[in-house]
Amino acid sequence: MISAGQDVVTGQLTLNLTLPALITGGQPKPPADTAVPDQRFLGKVITSVLEATEGRRPAAQVRPLLAPSLYTRLFATTRSSSGARYTLRSVHARQPTDNALETCATVHSGRQAFAVAARFEKTRAGWRCTRFELLKPPPLRASTGRLARSA
Repeated sequence: MISAGQDVVTGQLTLNLTLPALITGGQPKPPADTAVPDQRFLGKVITSVLEATEGRRPAAQVRPLLAPSLYTRLFATTRSSSGARYTLRSVHARQPTDNALETCATVHSGRQAFAVAARFEKTRAGWRCTRFELLKPPPLRASTGRLARSA
């Protein structure tokens, strides 16, 4: 059946298909402009950004989810993988304003736990991550086993 406004090409088969996420790279789809992202979406974005910063996912896949300034900050230099594989354990979100979400998450790599802090803001293009920080403890001093102090 052909609806009004569709072009018909005689003798040619035309398909209007939406590719599944598996083929398009599997990046999470931003929610509609009016919907507030749920924890599942936020967790997928956090995981995707961590994978991209470690070189396990192409950075271009997370570009639509990030504010341009954040994308530039995270991917301005060539990254070399540290070998870390992060597993998301929890995500918490609060909405301080109608146009902002502040999230924190716990991720594990091996036996270590880390915190992630992220901020999402509603834009004309939908919800975008505008701040992203993976919080790691300072390194231990080799000789004493105590935390090294920052100068």
